[in-house]
Amino acid sequence: MEGYAGVRRAVVDIGSNSIRLVVFGGPARVPVAVFNEKVLSGLGSTLHDNDRLDPAGAALALTNLERFATLLKIMAVEQVDVVATAAVRDARDGESFVRDLYRRTGLDARILTGAEEAALSALGVIAGIPKVDGIMGDLGGGSLELAQIAAGKTTERTTLPLGPLRLQTPVIKAKAQIDAAFAGLDWLKTARDGMLYLVGGSWRALARIHMAQTDYPLRLVHRYRLRRHDMLSLTDLVARQSPESLRRLPGVPPRRRGVLPHASLLLNRLLRHIQPHSVEFCAYGLREGLLYADLPPEVQSEDSLLAACGDINAQASRFPGLAPALHRWTANLVDGEGKHGTLLREAAGLLSDIAWRAHPDHRANDAFRQVFTHPGLLVEHRDRAFLALAVYHRYTGKEMPQVLDQLHGLIRGEEVQRARILGLAFRLGETISGGDPTTLDRFALLRRKDEGRLCLRHTAADRALLGEVVVKRLNGLATTMALRPAIEEGHGPGSE
Repeated sequence: MEGYAGVRRAVVDIGSNSIRLVVFGGPARVPVAVFNEKVLSGLGSTLHDNDRLDPAGAALALTNLERFATLLKIMAVEQVDVVATAAVRDARDGESFVRDLYRRTGLDARILTGAEEAALSALGVIAGIPKVDGIMGDLGGGSLELAQIAAGKTTERTTLPLGPLRLQTPVIKAKAQIDAAFAGLDWLKTARDGMLYLVGGSWRALARIHMAQTDYPLRLVHRYRLRRHDMLSLTDLVARQSPESLRRLPGVPPRRRGVLPHASLLLNRLLRHIQPHSVEFCAYGLREGLLYADLPPEVQSEDSLLAACGDINAQASRFPGLAPALHRWTANLVDGEGKHGTLLREAAGLLSDIAWRAHPDHRANDAFRQVFTHPGLLVEHRDRAFLALAVYHRYTGKEMPQVLDQLHGLIRGEEVQRARILGLAFRLGETISGGDPTTLDRFALLRRKDEGRLCLRHTAADRALLGEVVVKRLNGLATTMALRPAIEEGHGPGSE
């Protein structure tokens, strides 16, 4: 698939409440939004009155879609998907709107069926969360899409006309309408005590509210996880608020105040119907699902973390070929790493030179910040914390309390220790080799627990590379591992 990652793709998403243009670049498996613009058009705000699109909203949408079409030409985007969802699908004048759009812009919009919308949103979750298994719910302005996902496949899907723009009755009266819609979907109950994956701006806003209330250290919604009872408590609270009273709640996005009570009620009733163990928020959805659907199977099956880290390495590293050697160099440094730990170690090696352009006094903090908040890393928050801490220690051996404070509640003590060992080993490896992988491969780090030693082995030809800084960093790594440092001459890594 050489060259595939260089193809720029765009999605124009015509929704019930907003229209959006997203232009994607980066690796095909983990696309990066290089341009993202949204306009709140309110196309579906009058559907409940007359089954037609809002005239002012349609005019606003068409004007801005003309802008989108012009931008696509300026940016020379090679592939464009234009899709319209619930409002255009259900409105009597929806097809007329699509014809007007084509006449004015040349954009040929595809009106998705409810089943197609649910399937594509589910594919977005599959792309964004490895080994997803449970029920997906994607709440838009005009509809709620639900799908059951198992073993990377969608097994059930449906769409319901339950978006906040459709639920114009008071929250207390909307409850019966919502419960009646869920009552006929017996397959939802198969997720009892499982996972519910949440997609959509209004539900992501609830995650931000909870983060603000609990002073959560990482303000990234993707992979944020809450137990059912915590989500029930939050949605009970928000569903009872008026848009005016929501001003007093921390973390409420101003543009979501009008829809949050109904969005909260919808989620509350869904939780009570399904009774999942936990909920997990996903930043991927319909748009990413469209891109993922077009990928060849071999690209779909790529590990998303390694794909993202490989792209970062190619863009940011001074020594892009060093990462595989660092992976070999750090093998067997700690016990109980397991398959997932090995994956994280490989990813950390790819990220290990991310901050070299920063001033030396700021590289460690800059590396930590970049990894801790990087939107392209689709990992659980504890794994993100581990990677950030490992790369931080790649640049310094110092303990920094302010860094550890940012990780409070995200990472356990033994993971902190493992990340520090890994980062210091990377630091030593880069120092010894000058960034040359062939040179590093001639050295070996040998952890001899029975002797209580950490041994650096070198060949006779490489004796000159053992300078003061190398010895100092070996000593620091050995101390961290509660071992005595040692240096010995041998015949290379494979001769032990």
